[in-house]
Amino acid sequence: MAELTPRLLDSLAVIEDSVNAVFDQNRAAEWICAHTKLNNRPFSFKDHEYQERILQSEATEKVVRKCSQVGISEMSVRVSLAYADIMRNGFNQIYTLPTHKFAERFSKTRVDDVVRESKRLNSKLTMDNVDVKRFGSNHIYYTGTFGDNAAISVPADMLWHDETDFSDQEVLEKFTSRVTHSPFKWKFSLSTPTVGGFGIDLLFTNSRRHFNQCKCNHCNWWFIPDYEDHVRIPGYDGQLLDITRYMLAEIDWRNAQLHCPKCGKVPDLSIQNRAWTCENDQDLGFEAEGFQVSPFDAPAIITPSFLVHKSTQYALKRDFINFNLGKPFSDSTSGIQPADFELMWEMGKRVTMGAYYVGVDMGETCHVVIIKGVPGVQETVVARFRVSMKVIEEFINQVQTIYRPVAVVFDAMPYTETVYRFQQRWGNVYGAFYTNRMTLETSTVKDRVEDPQKALEDLRQVSINRDQAFDVMMEDIRRGILGVATSNQSIHTTMGSIHADNDWEEFKLQLTEMKRILILSKSAFTSPRYHWQKPPHANDHYHHAFLYARIAGGIVGAAANLQRGGMPPMMGRFGNKGLR
Repeated sequence: MAELTPRLLDSLAVIEDSVNAVFDQNRAAEWICAHTKLNNRPFSFKDHEYQERILQSEATEKVVRKCSQVGISEMSVRVSLAYADIMRNGFNQIYTLPTHKFAERFSKTRVDDVVRESKRLNSKLTMDNVDVKRFGSNHIYYTGTFGDNAAISVPADMLWHDETDFSDQEVLEKFTSRVTHSPFKWKFSLSTPTVGGFGIDLLFTNSRRHFNQCKCNHCNWWFIPDYEDHVRIPGYDGQLLDITRYMLAEIDWRNAQLHCPKCGKVPDLSIQNRAWTCENDQDLGFEAEGFQVSPFDAPAIITPSFLVHKSTQYALKRDFINFNLGKPFSDSTSGIQPADFELMWEMGKRVTMGAYYVGVDMGETCHVVIIKGVPGVQETVVARFRVSMKVIEEFINQVQTIYRPVAVVFDAMPYTETVYRFQQRWGNVYGAFYTNRMTLETSTVKDRVEDPQKALEDLRQVSINRDQAFDVMMEDIRRGILGVATSNQSIHTTMGSIHADNDWEEFKLQLTEMKRILILSKSAFTSPRYHWQKPPHANDHYHHAFLYARIAGGIVGAAANLQRGGMPPMMGRFGNKGLR
């Protein structure tokens, strides 16, 4: 009989796994402890026991809305590697992070460290690149979400979306098609939240939502530990979020404790007093299981005193709430708010003087916004229309005749040929392209008229510094510059009259669907910036058309090319160089 060498034992283990594999997700926890290490010691869930319940979930889609520094990313790395070993041949995973740089760094450090310390993984590793690793015939692909080639075209059985909120939401949605033909179609999304109703919070809301409750060992009262409601500092009666770094010397923050809301005593938060419960287990229509992970789920690692001190280290309290408490938080910097619409409605009641300018967001249904006013001084949306692409040319012809706008700005993609054709007919039409540059400019204009001697065709386009321009528009709404009025205008086409859209709620919804989110730069892991994004499937057409109309109002020199007359353009915050 052949000697059972370690290499042969590994081979037999592989065969045994192939024969006995029950292709579910419950084997991962056992595998991680058996085959991976942490700091040269066998991995265990000690002090992170809450993670085992997440791994026991049999849902095809799992969502974790979490605080930072509680080991969720470490868990996800190990689980993905476990699946690369225990699943059937040809099981492929895609692991996304916000940027390509982020993905590279993650692969080189977090993933490589686990593989390096695992004999099991090393014995099966047949390809070891920064963007793809192969274990036997199973692959894990690592990629970012921002960039033209982010959504890699490979079939997959499982998607991992790490740092969901800081990723490109539209690209994340595209990845869904990668698991279409898989019998598994597994998906795991994890992230600290940003604003409510976006990213991980939206996914969590649309799931069977689980919270890790605590039973007070003094009075047996069950409750969900909460920082603001249950943490107390001896001798301090104020709000915890009001504490600043300058107050730390005056209060006994080091003795902060979490107290039971029933008996007021300090409960034991260890695993024997904890239980995951689902707050909406009657919502059977939700396929995903969601888990809220708070700092109190790892009490041996994160203490109340640590949280109090940490809360004073951020310039913005919302960052503490997002990162350290794992909760979504929205404020005036997160996007256009309901109060902003009340001001816009009041400003729209005023009489507006000035020129007309038009913005068009193209699509099967085009969204048209017409503004009258003096850019940067007073501007009012006097009409909004939803127009079928089939009659958009006839519709714009009527707009040109009725309003005689200074300029009309269309988004140039994806109907570039249509916009180019419009430019040949009307001299005040511009095509808009979005950019994102680190500059104070909101837009720049390229205006080249036809020169027969040089055989140059008309070229009129505007590059809009997207996020900067949206920021300025939000600021101008709050400064009382922008108003919205109702309109009874109708424009006649051969397919019938198109009435002005006075659906105020739809307009509000489309402007609030866009959220201002902190993201990581494509070029540098440590260079964050704010980016306006919408959740998948949300509508934001009026938001874009509104911006295009504002840009149209600031284009200087358009009147020189007008073929149908019109009022001279006005210089404003969106001037010929877009300088504020």
